[in-house]
Amino acid sequence: MNSLQSKRVLIVGGSSGISAAAAKAFAALGAQVTIASRNAQKLADAAARIGHGVRTARSTRPTPPPSMRFSAGSNRSIMW
Repeated sequence: MNSLQSKRVLIVGGSSGISAAAAKAFAALGAQVTIASRNAQKLADAAARIGHGVRTARSTRPTPPPSMRFSAGSNRSIMW
């Protein structure tokens, strides 16, 4: 496989599972890897496991736009 020197990779949800494994593989090939996750502790743990100078970015759950917000009496629901 070719070296990924000078390439940048952003992996969202990179603190566990296949995303963390992908981050580790990219980093081992020389890519500059940033992993993002909402859980700060899991993010720090994953960065320590991955090594290779991986960077971290704590993400947050976005606020839904007004068009997707429902009143208390609404019979509609949405996963957000």
